Amino acid sequence: MGLREAGALLGIAMAPRQPQTTERIAVLRDDPMETPRYVQPPQLG
Repeated sequence: MGLREAGALLGIAMAPRQPQTTERIAVLRDDPMETPRYVQPPQLG
């Protein structure tokens, strides 16, 4: 897990429990632009 994913999970865990907040989290969860992509590291040698 990278820093971005850990930060996102921490933000969700610390978010206030309100209907607006949980609805917004659901929208961002389903947004393909918010999905972290795996970037393959360059090959050495």
